[in-house]
Amino acid sequence: MSTDNRWVRPRRHWARLRRGLLAAVPRRGGADVAVRAEVLRGRGVELAAQRRYPEAADAFQQAVRCYLRAPLGNMTSIFWTRYALALVLGGAGRYAEALSVASGLRWPLRAMRWSRPGRRPQYAELLQKMSYWQGEVGRPDRGLKTARRATAGFRRLVAEHGVRHERGLAAALIVLAHQLQLLDRDAEAVPPLREAVALYRRAVDGDEPLGATLAELGQRLRRLAGHHTEALAVQREAVEVTRRLVADDPERFRSVLAGRLLVLGVIAGRVGLVSDARAACAEAVPLARQAYAADPDRYADLLHTALALARHRTASTQ
Repeated sequence: MSTDNRWVRPRRHWARLRRGLLAAVPRRGGADVAVRAEVLRGRGVELAAQRRYPEAADAFQQAVRCYLRAPLGNMTSIFWTRYALALVLGGAGRYAEALSVASGLRWPLRAMRWSRPGRRPQYAELLQKMSYWQGEVGRPDRGLKTARRATAGFRRLVAEHGVRHERGLAAALIVLAHQLQLLDRDAEAVPPLREAVALYRRAVDGDEPLGATLAELGQRLRRLAGHHTEALAVQREAVEVTRRLVADDPERFRSVLAGRLLVLGVIAGRVGLVSDARAACAEAVPLARQAYAADPDRYADLLHTALALARHRTASTQ
């Protein structure tokens, strides 16, 4: 995929400018520390856009400390910097810390829903993130309640504003299904995933979340008795969607396609389609080899699984 230099150059320019400002602004109280806070906040936004979440979290934390030291600290800036901090802590996998920060934001945001209706999407997004984090720290029962509230919030936004909030609703439905799965309620997780798939099918440039949601739905269905045929159809669609992603970005999605082909092979074998199972596993092997060559530590297990399944499928037909 080509890179548009019209956008790369200004981003680099602003990065250099922020670094220069950080070096130039003295580290003391007064107006200077307020300027430093703004620069650090901008740097955090830039790092978060690059998915450099640990560095972004550090920048946002420093920005909050600077805001608090500034005379007549800007409480609005502090609030939204902490909101961004919670999101990047979650992105970095620091879920307990993210929940600690988010817990201080939830109720003010809830109050804003009525005085500032434009903040309702941020409230629904925070609930959706918090529900996922709660599940990851071993509290899926609480995560389920929060996910239901997030889903209800996004449903209201879709009803009021239309399709622009459908991606948020789909993401909330996926987290809702995840909490149900953590509670061993796989059958209940299927309807939210089906709805999320339908939303992503309508989305522009929705192939990446569509492929991931189809793959998750296929996994849930194959664990339910009597749903293997539907699981096979869903997994086949997940593979086809992932093929399109590989065509655009092979380095990023090659390993993903290999994994989804292996699952397809397992499901096909369970419904008696031995030749389809063998073909899927055979196709996954070279993809897994290429991924392993690029990053052996990360993809050793993928290659081992692909080779083992391919050998098993070959032996079962002899």
